[in-house]
Amino acid sequence: MTKIGTFDESDLNLFEGGPLHSLLVRARIARPGSADVALKIAALFALTWIPLIVLAFIQGVAINPGLKMPLLHDFFLAIRFFVVGPLLIVAEAIVGPWLIHTVREFGDSLVPEAEIPKYRGFVARARRWRDSYLAEILLSVCALGAQFWRTTYSLSPAVGTWLTYVTAGTQEPSMASIWDFYVASPLIRFLWLRWMWKYLIWSLFLCRVAALHLKLVPTHPDRAGGLGFVASGHVKLAILSVAFSAQVASYIGEQILFLGLRLDSFRDEIVATAILNLLIFLTPLLAFSPKLIACKRDGLFEYTKLADRYVTDFHEKWIAGIGSQNEPLLGSPDVQSLADVGSSFERVEKMKAILISRETALTFLVASLVPFSPLLLSRYPIDKLLLHLFQTFL
Repeated sequence: MTKIGTFDESDLNLFEGGPLHSLLVRARIARPGSADVALKIAALFALTWIPLIVLAFIQGVAINPGLKMPLLHDFFLAIRFFVVGPLLIVAEAIVGPWLIHTVREFGDSLVPEAEIPKYRGFVARARRWRDSYLAEILLSVCALGAQFWRTTYSLSPAVGTWLTYVTAGTQEPSMASIWDFYVASPLIRFLWLRWMWKYLIWSLFLCRVAALHLKLVPTHPDRAGGLGFVASGHVKLAILSVAFSAQVASYIGEQILFLGLRLDSFRDEIVATAILNLLIFLTPLLAFSPKLIACKRDGLFEYTKLADRYVTDFHEKWIAGIGSQNEPLLGSPDVQSLADVGSSFERVEKMKAILISRETALTFLVASLVPFSPLLLSRYPIDKLLLHLFQTFL
């Protein structure tokens, strides 16, 4: 039995709680201990895209050639419902099992026996925050309230698009736009706000664990004292960088399509999104740096003393000749032991002070920028863009 064996899988999963999960379970869209990705995505489409399409066809704004932007031509709206929403759901299936594994690995291998009760308290606190009804209610209010700050929901720039419906010479919001404004878009926004809440819980959990007296080993092969599993699994969160950047890209695309703005005017927003993603998803790993620095410092001190003792004894035996007259050097385990001591010392020297590697940072950076690439089509036609890329690489 593991040290935290009294917690079951649902206790260690950030997504097995809260009012939304309870609602999905009662609706048989989700089951305890199962991701149920396909059912959740189907339910998302049933509440977002399908009603939009039906309402748009009823009022003739779905494929109307007389409109500047009918619903089915709104590429960036489709990104929001076909990319952002499903990615946030798929991310639960990808990240959830890793979170469970990480919590168990901490409790089984790195947390000292004396601090297991405190560690169990950290898990229990994270579970209470995960199950908070108040938190998800506030997130719902924020998701809906943020709609009223959107500049694209106004009649003047929306004329000739699926957002407006013209009847008897008057213009009014289409039924599809009303559904998008009050239901579809707030639901997508709620999903990523909920994800940010879960991620905040996880980040605070990591910070609390980092404050414990972890059993780090300076010669661990992962060069991270035994914390390598945290850094390697953390890359799974890059899928959230894709989703969040796609959300921003969809709104920028709307501004370009509806208001006629240029892509160049959003350069600062794109750069800020990439930097913000890096800060959000990499900063929690820095919580372990003080422990890694102390572990490396102590390891260098201890292995320096060990190396001093061993090389002194080796020199006296094999160089000075004391005690080696009747023992052949060839095949002696002393030589291999000397190499092992040197290898251990080098491993301590190469131990990382931070869990953020260049590959990890690059992964999150690429994940943050890729969703903005379709926006290039608003400035360059596809044929000119391909020609420009071809010329660049030649």
